[in-house]
Amino acid sequence: MVEKAEKIAYCENCGNALTANGVCVSCETHVSKRSDEAMLTRIINTGGASVNDMLRMPSGSATAVTGKTVHLVVNGNDVNVPLGSEISIGRSSPRNPEQIPDVDLRDYDAENSGVSRLHASLIRRDDLVFISDLNSTNGTRLNNRRLIAGSERLVRDNDTLQLGSLRITIRFDK
Repeated sequence: MVEKAEKIAYCENCGNALTANGVCVSCETHVSKRSDEAMLTRIINTGGASVNDMLRMPSGSATAVTGKTVHLVVNGNDVNVPLGSEISIGRSSPRNPEQIPDVDLRDYDAENSGVSRLHASLIRRDDLVFISDLNSTNGTRLNNRRLIAGSERLVRDNDTLQLGSLRITIRFDK
C-alpha cells in the first residue's frame, strides 16, 4: 500500500483541520489571515485514512476536573499523578539520563511497547484536561483514534490512551 502525505492547516482556536477556504471543521472559526501565527501546517502520514476521519473524535460531555490528581491505570496498576498545568509522559532511559518525563512508564515495559522518552503530555486548562502527542515515534491514540503530533484533544474520565502499544485508562478524582 502506498501511503500518502497531506498538508493540513490547523485552527489556532481548537487545533482541528481547516478547510481549503480557512474554516475550521470543528468550531467553524474562519481564519482569514494565513500566516505562521494564524495556523500550523504539518506534513503527516495519513496511512490512507482521510484527514477528516483522523480528526473526527467522539463527542460527549467534557469532564470537569476539580481534583488535583489524575489516575493513569497502566497494566492494572493505578499511577497517581499530581495534575499541574502540563505533565510529560514517557519513559526514562539509562542511555539518556537528562531526558526524564514527569510520568515515567519504564517500569511498565514501556520501551518494548514503543513508548518514546517524551511521548505525550497532559495539559490542564481551567477544569479541562487535554492530551497532546509530542511527535512520538509510534504515535498516541485516544479511544483508538490516532492523534496528530502537536494537536490537543480533550480527555474525559475513563478514556483510553495508547502510547505505542501500551494502553492506559485515564481516571479523574471526583
